[in-house]
Amino acid sequence: MAEGPRAGRCPPLSPGHPAAKSVIVATRSEPVVVGIDGAVRSLPAVRWAAHEAAATGRELRLVHAAAPAVVLASGRPVDPCPPGRPDVARIATRAMFDEAAAVARATAPEVRIDERATAGMPVPVLLDAARRAYLVVLGPHAASLSSDLTLGSVSAELLARAPCPVAVVRAGQRGHALVEPPGPVVVGVDGSADSAAAADFAAELAERHAVPLRLVTAWRMSRIPGSGTRTQQREPQEHILAAIRTDVLRRHPRLDAQAELAEGSPADVLVRQSLRARLLVVGCRGHGAAVGLLLGSVSQTIARTAYCPVAVHHRPAAPPAPAGAANPV
Repeated sequence: MAEGPRAGRCPPLSPGHPAAKSVIVATRSEPVVVGIDGAVRSLPAVRWAAHEAAATGRELRLVHAAAPAVVLASGRPVDPCPPGRPDVARIATRAMFDEAAAVARATAPEVRIDERATAGMPVPVLLDAARRAYLVVLGPHAASLSSDLTLGSVSAELLARAPCPVAVVRAGQRGHALVEPPGPVVVGVDGSADSAAAADFAAELAERHAVPLRLVTAWRMSRIPGSGTRTQQREPQEHILAAIRTDVLRRHPRLDAQAELAEGSPADVLVRQSLRARLLVVGCRGHGAAVGLLLGSVSQTIARTAYCPVAVHHRPAAPPAPAGAANPV
């Protein structure tokens, strides 16, 4: 006897489904993942993710976190996608996927679309998807049909803990592929290894979309006696920024890479830069909840307030030192 579809997973598209006629096989294994929840204002994230999937030759994976059980008006609990039973929750889930897939096809008809409805809460479901993803894209809400979690809490967890880059796309932001002029990819750098990894990721994005890369360092003049004049304090920052630009151009020689040293706090400087940007990239280290949230406070602020989509890049954690190795001083 043939095995039926698994509970908690919506059935795949049939060969006759419109979405099945306009897809190609992705050329790279790690997909672009986008979280969907049925909200109209989440659709710009689907559109943006579809464009990135097309630009990188990757599959677009639509991921929905469905509650393990949905209680109908009668009080009867049902699975979100029960096999062989067209209940309200199943119909709503199917309609949500159809709408998101239609938006993705309209943006990038050539992209292959995969659908995953998984029983569970949004954060663990999306973190699991992120382990096999090139990029995770979130809209203003990333909650399930029955969850009251909004993007604020879900994105905070994903931005801090995801093992891959996470992009936050809100409705009304500039920076989408259909907005002209698209503007540069802006990346915040400070000389750290985390920002260097973010700069390399941003350079790849800028090169792929044929737009300039703008490397931005924020600085503030110290008023402590003996700190030196404004010029004396700026010079070391200018040297660091120039070295970062040189390193980026060494790996991406055809890229139009600009560098700017701006006075102010990192969050304020980068949010101002987002007014003219296609995308804003920042680095964030740490995959644990406490460590990531602590180190990613600037990233969290920027993701909430930027005028363009924001991508937070996570540098892979260093492997543990061998037993008996000396600790660095």
